This record gives sequence, structure tokens and C-alpha cells, in this order.
Amino acid sequence: MMGIFNYRVAAKKSLRVALILPAVFTLAFFWFPPCCAFADDRGSETEMEFRVLNGSAPFSARHSFACGQGNGRTIICGGAVREGFSPFAQDSWVSTDCGGTWEIGASECGFGEREALAGSFYEGKFYVSAGAGRGFRTYNDVWHTRDGRKWFEDTGNAQFSARRGHRMADFLGRLWVVGGRDERDYCNDSWYTREGSKWRRPEPSRVRFDPRRETTVTVMTADRSVWVIGGNDRHGRVIDSWLRCEDPRVPETFRGDRNVDIRVISALPAPCDFFIETREVRFPGREDHACVVYDGRLWVIGGAGRNGLLNDVWFSYDGYAWQCASRKAEFAPRSRHAAVATDKGLFVIGGAGDMEAFADVWFSADGTDWKRLCEKAPFGGRYSHAAFRNDSGDGIILIGGAASKFDFFSDSWLLIY
Repeated sequence: MMGIFNYRVAAKKSLRVALILPAVFTLAFFWFPPCCAFADDRGSETEMEFRVLNGSAPFSARHSFACGQGNGRTIICGGAVREGFSPFAQDSWVSTDCGGTWEIGASECGFGEREALAGSFYEGKFYVSAGAGRGFRTYNDVWHTRDGRKWFEDTGNAQFSARRGHRMADFLGRLWVVGGRDERDYCNDSWYTREGSKWRRPEPSRVRFDPRRETTVTVMTADRSVWVIGGNDRHGRVIDSWLRCEDPRVPETFRGDRNVDIRVISALPAPCDFFIETREVRFPGREDHACVVYDGRLWVIGGAGRNGLLNDVWFSYDGYAWQCASRKAEFAPRSRHAAVATDKGLFVIGGAGDMEAFADVWFSADGTDWKRLCEKAPFGGRYSHAAFRNDSGDGIILIGGAASKFDFFSDSWLLIY
């Protein structure tokens, strides 16, 4: 009997320990959340914390959905709920506390089952466009909602080609569609609209230009204008662009008598007004890239192209002429990752490699030099998730995604930097 008694006592103790330990670890996770430290562009050290907002939201675990935050709401819609074949989701969900709690917005949004669609808030409305449906048919329609509940179609046939894996962004007071993949190839085009129904290709525009050093100048005396080719900006980054300057402060000595005069000067006066006069320069075609607005520029980061995964970084001042900030960034080539622009700089979070789902976080203050903040974040390796800056306070909201073709997420996290 004593042996049986001792066994039962030990079993009860083991059971109590088994029940208590998970609770202790859970409380410890929220009271002492995992964190990592990094130095920002000013050299000061900043910690990044990871907190669970909702470990299992009521919507179906999914990836490749559209997501945005605005009007005090976080809205998600569509997405893949089973890899490879339909059904794709056609519902929308709304959160008013940054992903902590969720309620159904619409069981059917109107555009039907859809994945690999893109979304962005613009002028108080959440817009979604294109994507793939049953049979992987691609679309070029555009829809919007104000509250995530009532949806309205802006156009069933936009001027851009039907595509999937593209991105949308609010830039220069316009709503943009960038990249993706259509029935023919990977796309490297960009389109904009002011009202959602009519879409246009961008054209050259006047931009403000920072002073640059070691610049090659070509003088065209026919119109007494100065052409600037290349040079380094304030970050030491090489700029591969052709710009025309008509600023009267440019010294007359650079205007010369000859038809073409090429020189190297140490600096140009600042600020100067420049016109982008070159042929349209595009980034290589891609899908499942990241696209954000930062420092007055539209950025394209990584993705999947004709020759495989990419880890390059491109930016544009006007959506027309693109410049390369880094052809091979420090992070591994990837697609289906998330990028977020904050007042500190750019963050790249997770994504899919050739053989794995990444759980890392990278940071750059200028888009050229990247530093890894965390190699294995507690949210785990994932791709096709959503991440965006928290409008209600500090931090980055991360929602959903997938770890593999059989393992999807319905959670939401707060990354505090």
C-alpha cells in the first residue's frame, strides 16, 4: 500500500507541476516578453519586444490575404485557407483594438473567393485589387470598403493587366499598384489612380534633389541646361539616374561653349529642382515582393522573379524612374515577406526562402545597409503574413501567414521597437 500511496502522491505532484508550468511560462511570456536590441541610425540602442495580441483569432487560419489599418480599424479579407486548391476565403474581418479582438465584417465581400490580392487604405477607404480565384484565374478588378462590412466595386476591368502577388500603396496622394505576375510574365510596371476606377501609368515629374558629390555633369548648351549623371548622396549611396537641372545657381562654368562637356565636380548647390528626363527605368519583374513608402519614396524589396528569389532593394521618387539601393542586401533572398516603414527606418520581417520559412527581422535606416535584429523571433518562421505600423501607438502589428503548405496561422502579434 505504501508503494501505491507514494506513486499516487508523486502522480498528483507531477500533475500539479504539469498544470502549473504552462501557466507560469505563459505569464512570464507576457510579463517578460522576449526582446532583442539594436542600434538605430543615431547610434542609440533600442529594444524590440514581441507580444501576442491574440493567439487564435476567430477567422480561419490563412495566408496571402489583404490587410490594412485605417479609420481606427484593422481589416483583413480573402486569402488562402487551404494550399493549392480552392476554397479561398471570401470573407472580411474587423478589429478595433489593433488585432486583439476580431468580429466578422462580411461573410461574402462581393469579389468572391480570392487569394494573393493586395490592399491599402487610401482617402479613408480600404481598397483591394486583383488576385487569383478558383482555378487560379487572375483578376484586374478593384473594390473598396469604409468599415470592412459593406463592399463596393470601383471597376471590374482596370487598365492594368490581371495579376496576382502584386502590392498596393498610398504614395504622392495617389493609390498605386506595383508589380505582380500576370498570365504572360512577372510584372515590373506601376499604375496609379486618384479615385479607384481609372488607372494610369506614371510620367516624369519635378522632384526635390539632395546635394551629391563626385558627380559627372554633361552640359547641353542648346537649352543651357545641366545634366547630372550618377553621384553619391548623403548616405554615400551611388545614384544611377539621369537628371536635368535648370537651377540658376549652377555655376556658368559648367555650361560651356561646346555641344557636350563632361566634367566631374565635388558638389552641387542644395536644394536644386530637377526634372527626371531619362527613359523609364524599371526594377526587374517580380511577384510576392514588399512595397512600402518611406522617406518620400516608394520602395520595392525582394520577391520572386524569373530567375528565382531576390534580395534587392529599389526606390522611386515618382513611381516612374526607379533606382537601385542594393542589388544584394544582407538578408537572404526571399518572397512573401513583409516590410514596414517607421520613423526609424525600414523593417523586413519573415518570408519564404527556397527551403524554409524565415523567422528573422531586419532593419535599415537608408535601404542600403541592413542589420539583422533577430534571427529566430518567437512568432516563428512564416510567410504571406501581414505587417504594418500600428497607427494607435508604437510598434508593428503582425497577422497570420503560413509556416508550410499545411500549417497556417490565425494569430496576431505586436512588435515593439
